[in-house]
Amino acid sequence: MSDTLKEMKQEFEDDLEEQFFTIKPHGVKSIQNERQNDYGDAKVSHDNIAKLWTAYLERKSFSSPLDSLDATDVAVMMSLMKISRLAYKRKEDSFIDLAAYADFAMKFEEKR
Repeated sequence: MSDTLKEMKQEFEDDLEEQFFTIKPHGVKSIQNERQNDYGDAKVSHDNIAKLWTAYLERKSFSSPLDSLDATDVAVMMSLMKISRLAYKRKEDSFIDLAAYADFAMKFEEKR
C-alpha cells in the first residue's frame, strides 16, 4: 500500500473514530437536556416506560429468565416507549417512530 493510501486510510479511521466512537461529555449533557425539554424528567420518563413494558410482559405471561423475547416483542416495546413519550408531549418524530416500529412488528410477524 502506498504512503498516500496509508495516510488516507489513517485519516478516514481517525475521522470515523472522532465522529462515531468518541462521546464528548458536553454532547451527552446536551442530548440529555434536549430530551428533558422534549419528554420531561428522565427518571419519571423511564419509570413510565417501565410500567408500560411491565404491563406488556405480564399480558404476554413473560415470567421467567427462560422465557425469551423476539424481534416483534422488541418492536412492540419500543412502540410503548414512544407512546410513553407521546403521553408527555406530542412530537411528529415520535409519531413517525411509532409507525416505523409498528411496521417492523408486522414485517417480523410475516416472516414467522
